[in-house]
This record gives sequence, C-alpha cells and structure tokens, in this order.
Amino acid sequence: VDDTVTPRVIEVNGEPSMQLTGEVDSHYDYTKRSMTRDLEALVFGERDVAESLASDLMELELEGVTVGYESEGCQEHHDHCLTKADVEYLVEMKREEAGIGGVCPK
Repeated sequence: VDDTVTPRVIEVNGEPSMQLTGEVDSHYDYTKRSMTRDLEALVFGERDVAESLASDLMELELEGVTVGYESEGCQEHHDHCLTKADVEYLVEMKREEAGIGGVCPK
C-alpha cells in the first residue's frame, strides 16, 4: 500500500517461505521480520487506530469539550468543528504514533 493507501502488488508467491536463516545480523532475517511486523500492523492495526482516535475524542467530550463534525453539521454549541481533512490528519497522526507504515525496525 502506497502513501495514498492505493494497494500495489509487488510479488505474488503461492507458498512464501517464512523460515529465517538464523544467522546473526542477517539482513534477510531482518527484512522478513520487518515486513511481517508491518503486514500485521497494516492488517490488524487500522481498527486499533480508529478505536484509539475515538477514545481520545470521547475523552475530550468527558472533559467537557464538545466536538462536532462538518459532515454531520456543526452546531454553535460545539467547541470544535472537525473537517474531513482534520479527521484524516488525526488518523494519520494515530497511525504514525502506532508505527504503522513503512518497513521499520523493531
């Protein structure tokens, strides 16, 4: 998946080997571990990102800060009115916070 969340197929392998070489400082093992960790975060992490953002917004509401959403029509009593761009930014921030995206070291 690229930076615009467009999926790209790089290689298709019907029976990929997940076996590691076991060699100390193996670049091959490092790459496989990193790619596997990133794939897991990509597949299972989005829900965590959404839940984390929803939890943060709910915490604001509990603290008395009212948040409206432009798509639902903000009201005068809302302290903040989030646009689609605001929500997208917050989601990206949560993804970055969770370390989702890019082959990254452990």
